[in-house]
Amino acid sequence: MEISNLLVYLSERSPRLFFIFDLNEDRFIYMNPSCMTFFGLASIDIRSRLLLHMVHPEDRRYVLFKLRECTDGNTVTDVECRIQRSDNERWLSTTPYLLSENGQHLLIGIAEDVTNYKKIAEVLNNHNSKKNAILNILAHDLAGPIGAIGNISDLLAKGARRFEDPSIDRYIALIDRITKKASN
Repeated sequence: MEISNLLVYLSERSPRLFFIFDLNEDRFIYMNPSCMTFFGLASIDIRSRLLLHMVHPEDRRYVLFKLRECTDGNTVTDVECRIQRSDNERWLSTTPYLLSENGQHLLIGIAEDVTNYKKIAEVLNNHNSKKNAILNILAHDLAGPIGAIGNISDLLAKGARRFEDPSIDRYIALIDRITKKASN
């Protein structure tokens, strides 16, 4: 078997999205089944405007900028954007490549639905924010009592001078060090 046939075989069975877009003719010449399913397409006979219309409005300028970088011959990787379909919104990460030969300009790419990764990252960020808020509250709530212990230690040190007992001085110094360390 030819390598190209094997690559098509692999692409047809992959959960990743593979596509080839002819920039001269403004049309797709290949989309694997995963790509068709992701975009909810029955045919690859669509123009770039329709696909661009599916990109979330807040992401369009970024996607167009990255597309221009790629068509200018720059290496572009992991272009992430949100894709809106009537039923939901999904995150897509794309790596496009420009192939220019004999006057033909093809945009060849591989993409992946990263929606689940984005959701997991959002959950982790929310938990991290809650953890930080709890730690800030704890630090604030502990600062008062620790400061009070330090103040009482100072008062004890002043009162203990009359006893002239070195062990009391050591204990007070220990309390002072511990409270300063805890406050810091």
